[in-house]
Amino acid sequence: MDVVRFEPGTGHSAETEAELGDLLVSYLEQLGVEYVFGIPGGAIEPLYNALARSERRGGPRAIVARHETGAAFMADGYARNSGKLGVCCATTGPGATNLITGVASAYENNVPMSSAKDVCDDKYWHINVS
Repeated sequence: MDVVRFEPGTGHSAETEAELGDLLVSYLEQLGVEYVFGIPGGAIEPLYNALARSERRGGPRAIVARHETGAAFMADGYARNSGKLGVCCATTGPGATNLITGVASAYENNVPMSSAKDVCDDKYWHINVS
């Protein structure tokens, strides 16, 4: 579990410890983000845990899609209709790859969108460099 200390002025005391997902959700909240579209997955679970805590206090909430591409297009449509930043997320590998079509569409049409994915720990990479 990644643990970080929040900086003063973010709504949390400097003594508060939280997961990295909480820091990301706090930043999204500062940007006025209301929804994060995506699909929960093993490696991105800390972000979804932070979103669940956020929703309980009235902050950004997770909207679960049936496919990552759908999540990206949901964020695109939300941004187009609301004028706010659309946010989508996916887990490592095929999940992140599936976001590409929707993110590319938003980029091509100058739609404000942010996409997030988790990063796999080095211990999961088995590379033979001989």
